[in-house]
Amino acid sequence: MELDEVVKKMQHRNLTAIHRYTGISFNTLHLIKTGKTKNPHIKTVEKIIDYLEKH
Repeated sequence: MELDEVVKKMQHRNLTAIHRYTGISFNTLHLIKTGKTKNPHIKTVEKIIDYLEKH
């Protein structure tokens, strides 16, 4: 899954729920969701993808 697809799928998701499931800080999730972080760590993206696939 490409980063732009992950960001698109995050648009209708609750960041607090993603934060609680993944342990990724709310601020980091917000920066990714808003496109301010262009190159997040692969492990971060993998955790988000895992959440998106399971919820």
